[in-house]
Amino acid sequence: RHEELLINNGLPVVYDAIRLKTILRDRDQQMFGTFLLRSFRTEEPMADLNGFGGASLSKGKLSRRWAWITEAQANHASASGGIAGLIRPYEACPLYLTAETKQLSALLIGIESSAPLKEDLFEGKHGVDTKSKDRSAFGKPKWRAYRKGGQEVPADLGGMKVTVDEAGFTFVREVCKVVGCYAPSSKTASEQQMEEERMLFQDLLQEDDAGAERVLVDYLIAKGVQLPDFLYD
Repeated sequence: RHEELLINNGLPVVYDAIRLKTILRDRDQQMFGTFLLRSFRTEEPMADLNGFGGASLSKGKLSRRWAWITEAQANHASASGGIAGLIRPYEACPLYLTAETKQLSALLIGIESSAPLKEDLFEGKHGVDTKSKDRSAFGKPKWRAYRKGGQEVPADLGGMKVTVDEAGFTFVREVCKVVGCYAPSSKTASEQQMEEERMLFQDLLQEDDAGAERVLVDYLIAKGVQLPDFLYD
């Protein structure tokens, strides 16, 4: 067996295991397919066979046969040395799993390629048909174009994953507050505020990634915003 080969070569083997007990209702059994049969077989087509029967480094099909036994049968086999690990070690500790309701928040930021009903630089139009365009506001193909080429992408549309900690999220809120993010029909913003926001996004859209960051940072500094340290990391 694999573990015997490793132990004989002086490599210590450590197992971390978790034991769970649950109630499986009749209506849920169909989700497990052949797993709940008295015995069943699984196959791993490209398994690492190194150490099986003295085999050298190679890959091949590994078949496993499984069978359900009662607790009494398992204890008897364990006492005879047939099942290792059935009895919990002395250092084992109980683990309790509970379900909790959590509130998850998300912020969706969308950048259009042009003003409403206007044509953009790529001969597309920001209309009212709500149809997805082939290119983003920055002129790049959508994720679905890369997926068709066989590349793994987060999603057909959008799919950008960003991890934000509390400090980063607080800064994003401050940026949105300073920039304004006004609705076109807003009655609380002055014409000057609307014009400043419009000019900022015009400057952002014509820049690359590094240029857009520089434009935003310069804008925030001009507005007296204290930039967090992680922007300089």
